[in-house]
Parts: sequence; C-alpha cells; structure tokens
Amino acid sequence: MKYPVVLSSHKRLVIAPEGWFDPIGRIDLQNRTIEIGINRIGEQALAWLLDSNGQYFSLEWGGKLQKSLVQVLGLSRQRELYAIGKPRAITAGEMLALTADHREQFEDAPNTGDLRRELAAVSPLALLDQEFMRRYLGE
Repeated sequence: MKYPVVLSSHKRLVIAPEGWFDPIGRIDLQNRTIEIGINRIGEQALAWLLDSNGQYFSLEWGGKLQKSLVQVLGLSRQRELYAIGKPRAITAGEMLALTADHREQFEDAPNTGDLRRELAAVSPLALLDQEFMRRYLGE
C-alpha cells in the first residue's frame, strides 16, 4: 500500500498521508488489519481504501474490541477492527459507483467532487493507476 491513501469513512473521502492513523489507530499491513478508535459519529464507518498506485482495498468490519480499563474509565476511545482485503485494480466506472452516495467532508476540501471530476474525465473502463492518482492528488 502506497501513501497517501483515499479512505471512505462515513460516506466521505479523507486523504490520509502516512502516519495519519497513528493518533487514532493502527494499520498492520502484515496482518492486513486496521484498528481504530470509535468516534462520536459511530462505528462500522470505514468502507474501502484507494492507494496512490490506484489499488483498491475493501475493508470488512470485524467488530468492536473488548474495552480496556482505560476505555471503561473514559480516558480512551473503544476500538474497532477491520480486515483489509487484497489489493485489486478498479475501473473509473466502479469508483464512480462507489462514491455516488458520498458527500464532502469539508467545504474547503472537496475530495469527493475532485475525485468525481477526475473519474468523469476518463473512460469508465479505464483502470485507475499511479498517473491517475497523481492528477487527483495534485502531485
């Protein structure tokens, strides 16, 4: 997986640079898992990742982890676990369909709109690749 990654969270897109998960959770690429704190919006909110090479990774919710004493006392958030699917190529049409119900995280960071514009500019059958991701991410 190559950073930055585009993360679908709560039907919004977040561009996450390397280290973005460190304060809120942990990505374990060897075991193909993400452990993340549950925020006030709720759980089971992560859907997929798209890395800087255009590789798509599905995320499967594995449930809440048992609360630790620190979490029971309210000093830390409870955690949930996701399994990271195997990377695969994805077409522009598939990605447009996946983001059809997504909205913007922040008005001044139109990640969803920018991605849709880039996807609309290529054939629906085109595979997303490193060059496409560079254009989208503005690199």
